[in-house]
Amino acid sequence: MRLNVLKPATRRKPTDRDGQPDTFVAPQGFPALTLMLSVLLTLACCFGIAAYTWLAFDRLQTSTFDLVELETLRGRISHKNETLELSARMAAATGEEFWLTRYGQIQPQLERALTDAEQTAASPGIELAVQAARNAIRLRQTLDAEAFQLMATGDSDAAYRLLTGAEYADARRLFQQVETALLGAIRRDLDSWNNDSTRHLSMALVLGLALPCVLILMWWLATRRVNTWQRRVAHHAQRRAAAEQKLQTLNSELGRRVEARARQLRESEQRLTTLVNSAPVMLFSLDRRGRITLSEGAGRRSDDFQLNRKLGRNIFDEYGGNRHFCAAVRRALSGEDMDGVFRLEHSVFEIRLTPVVDQHGDVSSIIGVATDVSGRHEAEQRARLLATAVEQNPAGVAIMDKSGTITYVNERATELIGKSSGELVGRDWRTLRTREVSSRQTSKLRQVLAEGESWGSEFRMMREDGQSVWLRARLSPIAGGDGRHEHYLYTIEDISDTKQYQQSLDHQRHYDGLTGLPNRALVEKRIDSLNDELQASGRRPAAVLLLDLDDFKKINELTDHRVGDELLVEAARRISGCVRASETVARTGGDEFLIVLSRFDEIGYVEQVAQRILHDLRQRFEIAGREYFISGSVGIAMSPSDGLTSRELVRKAETAMYQAKSAGRNTYRYFHPEMNVGAQRRMLIDAQLHRAIERREMSLHYQPIIEIGSGEVVAAEALLRWNNAVLGQIGPDEFIPVAEAGSLIHEIGAWVMEQACLQAVAWRDLPGRERPLKIAVNASSKQFAEPRFAGDMLAILEKTGASSQDISLEVTESLMIENPPVVAENLNRLAAHSIEISVDDFGTGYSSLGYLKHYSFSTLKIDRLFVRDVIEDSNDAELAAGIIALGHGLHMKVTGEGVESPAQLRFLQSKGCDQAQGNLFSKPMKATDFEQWATRQALRMNEFLTGGVGPQPRKH
Repeated sequence: MRLNVLKPATRRKPTDRDGQPDTFVAPQGFPALTLMLSVLLTLACCFGIAAYTWLAFDRLQTSTFDLVELETLRGRISHKNETLELSARMAAATGEEFWLTRYGQIQPQLERALTDAEQTAASPGIELAVQAARNAIRLRQTLDAEAFQLMATGDSDAAYRLLTGAEYADARRLFQQVETALLGAIRRDLDSWNNDSTRHLSMALVLGLALPCVLILMWWLATRRVNTWQRRVAHHAQRRAAAEQKLQTLNSELGRRVEARARQLRESEQRLTTLVNSAPVMLFSLDRRGRITLSEGAGRRSDDFQLNRKLGRNIFDEYGGNRHFCAAVRRALSGEDMDGVFRLEHSVFEIRLTPVVDQHGDVSSIIGVATDVSGRHEAEQRARLLATAVEQNPAGVAIMDKSGTITYVNERATELIGKSSGELVGRDWRTLRTREVSSRQTSKLRQVLAEGESWGSEFRMMREDGQSVWLRARLSPIAGGDGRHEHYLYTIEDISDTKQYQQSLDHQRHYDGLTGLPNRALVEKRIDSLNDELQASGRRPAAVLLLDLDDFKKINELTDHRVGDELLVEAARRISGCVRASETVARTGGDEFLIVLSRFDEIGYVEQVAQRILHDLRQRFEIAGREYFISGSVGIAMSPSDGLTSRELVRKAETAMYQAKSAGRNTYRYFHPEMNVGAQRRMLIDAQLHRAIERREMSLHYQPIIEIGSGEVVAAEALLRWNNAVLGQIGPDEFIPVAEAGSLIHEIGAWVMEQACLQAVAWRDLPGRERPLKIAVNASSKQFAEPRFAGDMLAILEKTGASSQDISLEVTESLMIENPPVVAENLNRLAAHSIEISVDDFGTGYSSLGYLKHYSFSTLKIDRLFVRDVIEDSNDAELAAGIIALGHGLHMKVTGEGVESPAQLRFLQSKGCDQAQGNLFSKPMKATDFEQWATRQALRMNEFLTGGVGPQPRKH
């Protein structure tokens, strides 16, 4: 931008050509001003003369118009006066009506004529004349009024006399005087107006001739003076133009110089600004009070130190929370040079503060230079952290260059390798080798170093103290900034614990934790390997024996679990002692063992091993000072005749084992193809059983229970029946074990309970009954072993509306074998809700009688095996009588099952048995048939007990 540096020039006194000052200096524009004034004066004079002339002519014209108007007025008054007089005369002759009409027309016209005369009067004479005319008119009006009055009274003659008499003559004379006065005033005023007009016109003529002469003289004088001024002004204008031209030249030169200098300054400032802004530092200035006065540079880009947005603010107010930074600023204000690293907000700055001293030696301001070193600070922290992490790394770390020379090792590496840092740093990589590293691994390591690849290996090393440790070593290339591999990272760590843990997991995965025997997974692998071997070599056959301990679950649940564990350990020892060391004994389940026999010549060897195992297991077990006895059931499958895979052989051995249990336990059975038929039927039953309830294939039949003393039907046992579309009619003895083997028993049991409760509610009002009919429902021991069983039963009672008086449960002695604590809890909870529980099939179980006194059972049911032969077999009779006595002794009712003859019923009655149930009364029947039968049976039973005909079996 061009700078204007010229100042207004000082006006100097004009000089002539010789340099002397002029005697007169004419101001610019004076001739034009003089000419303009002359013209204006001339125009003013002309305007005045014209105005005066116009006023004179206007006055004359106005006077002439007034005289004409006055003359016209006089004529009108004279005419009206004559007309009025004539009208009055005619009125006297013609009558009042015509007079009134004519007078009404003339009178307003006369009034207007007088008014016009008054308005046009311009002199006192005329005004007096007009006033006189008005008086005459009023007099005439008075006369006219009197004449009208006379005519109204009918005196027309009097009216005529009035209008033609002396009064009227006076009015006429008065009109004549008005007319004479008007004419005299007109003449007088006309003479005066003529004199004035002549005088004014003469004056205007004189002025109109004299004024041009004066103007011509003044124009000549002014023109002469103006010419003189023009010559002087032209001379001075030429001199001034030359001076201005020279001054303009100087001004242009000076402007060019100033512009060039300003451009240099701007470019210098721009370079300095660019340099400061591009530099990685920020410059700032503080005054002596700490106020920010300047901020330039990189700090503008920092979110944590933007002083340019805080100009004028106090540095202590903005960063008062940073004590170290504020302390450094105060020391700089006291005159010290300060530098340091400070964290401001989230960034780290390196700041140097330099005090600026004035001429008196006092600090006037501070110049600060700040550099954002956050990245460098973080890098240094990361480097220190990385160095600490490497040094404290639990793994040994070594760094070597591409030639294989070791440049760094941490302390852990020296501990693992067994050499000091001085023995390793600067040495060849082969120094890191141990004796356990094979030559093949050494060759691979050399190849890795040559090709820049990664390498890893695990090996065992023997320490100098004799301890063996497992090490894992790994070599990885380290890429430089250009991507080339300049160094290698060698890590080595102790994995002895990991190896030991892996071995432990491997042992747990393949061996039983209690007995130390191989588990199912390992033994199946060995069986498959043995079969592959047999197929490849054609050697002698092998045998798979599956052993299940009989009654072990009973002992394990009735005693401390530690007793069961010790018993298993001892059983495993005895079984292992019955086979050769090359053969395998494995524990595959809770009380199941799998034995693999091989390399035998005769099949008798397998039988000898099975018999020896069963014999040793039958010997007593002494544990914790007590004796225990168990037995076993063994199933045998032969390879390759029974299968070539472990899964197939184990499955067939299991099928044979179940056959051994069915045969009475404590024996062994070989697998035969016929055994698969039963297994396949169980599988088919299980498949169909899943949807039996959904397809409504199940139903309940009811068998009555009779009170022997009264013959009354007191209860009915609900018996489950299943009629399948595929398998036909299936008995409970066949499908209940299948349901118990899975989880279907809980669903089926809940359905049976709900149907029985609904039926019990429906039978509350059977005809001829004094008390409700109770329905007995069989409950599986598997159901009682579920913790939620009692709660589910109570929920069903509430849902169906049944009560504890409608339902009772029947259980077997095996109930106490399943899960005694849970069973006990369910029994106690049901008893607390007054639900009766009967012991079914009493006398055929394996439990002790001690449980009878611990739980609140209501009824003992004698098994049908004892009732069947009570007449022919005295032992059965004694057993039945003993059970009746036992039940009564424990305050329980006793029911005899399977009663089919009257003699059996009389025997039970003679022994005091309370109730009876069997085909003698009725086979199980549907609910509708049972209702009909129940109403008839009470009468027949009474006749039988009193010697009558007796009860009749139901006809089917």
